[in-house]
Amino acid sequence: MRVAFIAVNYNNYLISLNNVSNILSLKGDVERDVIIVDNASDEKDYHALKEGFIESDHTFLVRSDKNLGYFGGLNYGLKAIDLKKYDYVVIANNDLIYRYDFLEVLEKSEYKENCMVIAPELITIDGRYQNPQRVNKPSKKRRMSYDLYYSNYVISQTMQFLYSTFLRKKRKERDRVLTKTDIFQLTGACMILTPKFFECCGYLDDSVFMWGEEVLLAHQVEVAKGVITYDPSLYVLHMESASVNKISSRKSFKMTKASYKIYRDYYK
Repeated sequence: MRVAFIAVNYNNYLISLNNVSNILSLKGDVERDVIIVDNASDEKDYHALKEGFIESDHTFLVRSDKNLGYFGGLNYGLKAIDLKKYDYVVIANNDLIYRYDFLEVLEKSEYKENCMVIAPELITIDGRYQNPQRVNKPSKKRRMSYDLYYSNYVISQTMQFLYSTFLRKKRKERDRVLTKTDIFQLTGACMILTPKFFECCGYLDDSVFMWGEEVLLAHQVEVAKGVITYDPSLYVLHMESASVNKISSRKSFKMTKASYKIYRDYYK
């Protein structure tokens, strides 16, 4: 089995270097290639990344001359490799730690013929389980709540506060899915693409700059009559938001609202 790992770096070179070291240390007699895409970081960060990065036949550093966004950066990495060589391509944030047996478990796992994307068990450092993000498409009532959320910044902050205070903490274990199952939407921090995805969909839909990419991916798979499969036997620790934690809440709201306008109809 041969697996490619692609992650995007943006002004956090230490996290990227640790990500590479983690992937190379994973157990298993599995050939792996690691591609880090620098998404137009400032010169100081890129220089530090380049200085600490050890390029080899299986580790590659590529750089975009402009910030392409999350899926745009991942597409840049996908286009830098020969996709036909790989059994799986893991596209992900750089702020992840894969469990030691990640590749061994992946090699032994079996999936449906029309499986295009695999969602691993993604756990945050405070113990929240992020997959599946959605087993089914959101209901009409839920879509109305999204419209309300994105109607106004103050409303969005109020709704977010209520959610984090009364619901988020209670969902650490509640509603957790314990078995392999097909889902509508995963969390975009870590996605495992199969050859079927590239055969039917080509590259990622990168029409949003940041946030909402998971809906675009779900739509691509749905149109191609494929499935996204959640596999809780694949463990990944998510350090969470290493690339976006410096963005102000008001700016992030504007960005997510702009993305929502693009993907809103895909929820219907």
